[in-house]
Amino acid sequence: MKNEDIFSTDVEKVLPALKSELERLSTIWLPRKREGDGEAGRLLEESLGINENNRHEADIPIADLKSVGVTKSSKLTLFSKEGPLLLPKSEIYERFAFTGKKHPLTLQSAVNSSPNSHQFSYHCEADGVYLACRNVDIQFWSWDLLTDSFAAKFPAVFTAHYVSKKIGDVQHFQFVNAYYFPSLITTVNSFISEFKQGNVTIEVRRYMDEQERNRGTAFRINSETFNRIFQTRQTII
Repeated sequence: MKNEDIFSTDVEKVLPALKSELERLSTIWLPRKREGDGEAGRLLEESLGINENNRHEADIPIADLKSVGVTKSSKLTLFSKEGPLLLPKSEIYERFAFTGKKHPLTLQSAVNSSPNSHQFSYHCEADGVYLACRNVDIQFWSWDLLTDSFAAKFPAVFTAHYVSKKIGDVQHFQFVNAYYFPSLITTVNSFISEFKQGNVTIEVRRYMDEQERNRGTAFRINSETFNRIFQTRQTII
């Protein structure tokens, strides 16, 4: 079902339209082949008539949509963005790639401010964020790039919270409550503050098969960090 008011730029039209659609979804179990936040997110988009997209902008004109599991703690992807490499790509693979479970050479890694098992980490400086391995900087994102990416993705955000269960052999989802978080200047400032405190994870998704594949570098947070960034909320259902 597609309610055109969901795609309005007028929040006074969007909120009741989403409320109506989410109340409808809260009464039914929706089948899906797989589980997880990503699958729930695609299911939500399809149910609301939103085409799947990998754009850097919000899902609908006034806000981005996020699906969140009620009974599990998981990380939410804020956005994906590439920053310039500080070394030649071939040198990065030669010096820092490792053998992965599925790929002979990979850089795929969840990176935080403390070094992980492959010695990847990031550090925040006055000009931005540096991704490093064994204390060698390999990629950079300026604060302007990160704040612009955050602002483009989050003019506001809706979260739809789901429960899931298997009915027979098929995974099913039900959306049980939802919230609207308007974006404020304090939201962007909180995002930068959380980053500087090491509460954002950089997920590197580069690997090499016959040629390099890059699924986009993602910036992710847990639910506690989300609640600190987006503090003003309105209940939808």
